[in-house]
Amino acid sequence: MDDHLSLLQLWAVEKALILYINELNSFATLISDDFDDSDHEDMKILAMDIDNALTLRSDSLFLGLSDENEHTTPDQVRAFINAVHDYIIINQDINFATDIVESDPRLAPVLDFLLKHSPTPKKPCHSAIIIDVLKDSLYDIIAWAELWYIHQSKDIHDIISSRSNSAAMIIARDPDIDDSHINAKDGMDSTKAFLSYFVNDYDPIKIAKINARINELGKQKKDNYVTNIAALIAVLFDKKVLCKTFKATLAFIFKRLGIKEDSASYKPAQFKRCSMKGTVPATWSEAESFFNSL
Repeated sequence: MDDHLSLLQLWAVEKALILYINELNSFATLISDDFDDSDHEDMKILAMDIDNALTLRSDSLFLGLSDENEHTTPDQVRAFINAVHDYIIINQDINFATDIVESDPRLAPVLDFLLKHSPTPKKPCHSAIIIDVLKDSLYDIIAWAELWYIHQSKDIHDIISSRSNSAAMIIARDPDIDDSHINAKDGMDSTKAFLSYFVNDYDPIKIAKINARINELGKQKKDNYVTNIAALIAVLFDKKVLCKTFKATLAFIFKRLGIKEDSASYKPAQFKRCSMKGTVPATWSEAESFFNSL
């Protein structure tokens, strides 16, 4: 990406960046609330759900991602945000810069929360690294935009307040939303609801990781994603970590994700049935590999 972006590329870049900031801000609002009934374990679960959601959103912060099975790397995001920064300033694109200022990226509180409640404190989670990569360029764009208006004897905040709608609300296609942080809490709530499907002594952090994986598959909706979800539940059933039946657990997940297929049509044995050559199905192998990595 250089300073000769096409109009279509600019639109894709702005949508990706504003939507990322909008989701990050929803988490910033959430964690600013009081969690009187939440303990440290709840916070670790929430941090994992925030990490998963922001990681998925950050996958759009790179034009031309070719490997759909991999998330964007910090280097890819760094190249993306540096190119955005340079484009705006070289071309004096004050409109794009003003949209970023208006979005008011609340990077610090989310970054601090993720670092504080990371399940592995010595190894920052992926989204914490991405936020750290973004912050300097975003803050510099904001400073440049504010100074640009001062040079024009104007106040950027007056310009923003005169707008009839915000860029974030327009791009998110929901101009009436004012409590998007409620959606952010759904991740932690879905994990806590999922806890009741596991045996009592099973590690809740592992459950949060499993839930994050299921949410990721459900959000991406790649080919065979429903089968991959069912295979993961089958592995959990096979490993005897579920306290409820395979059918009941899969029905719960399908309902939560809005999957219209009949969960009763899936049987756990079908996922590990070997082929004529004795090969275990890839969906089972992948699900088992994920389970063993927890």
